[in-house]
Amino acid sequence: MGSTGTGRFTDYPGNPKPIKGVVGPDPKEDKCELAISTELEDVQTSEYYNQYGKVPEQGSLVTIGFRKRIVALSKEKLTIGSLPTKYNYLLGCIENGFNYTGEVEDSDDGCVPFIKIAVTPNLK
Repeated sequence: MGSTGTGRFTDYPGNPKPIKGVVGPDPKEDKCELAISTELEDVQTSEYYNQYGKVPEQGSLVTIGFRKRIVALSKEKLTIGSLPTKYNYLLGCIENGFNYTGEVEDSDDGCVPFIKIAVTPNLK
């Protein structure tokens, strides 16, 4: 009583094989070229929060970088939080010449500090 296959949906007929960096029904759509709007994780333990005791204000400049995780960086190059792991593909995008810049869409210093960012891709 065994089974074969990888345990992925692509083992079943009608499910296409994944293409690295490509998402959606149009195989020409590259995830690296999509803008991102997301809430950050680890805000309270970020370099910025530990140094200033607050979160960056709405409208503050942010860039995306890699420091053991995909992170958002302030204009001072301090981490302000980590992106959710579903954005780990951005490391490959950055290594392939993309950079991501944008701003803080929303932030709050409440009991649980909160930051939401919006960034767009650019080729270096």
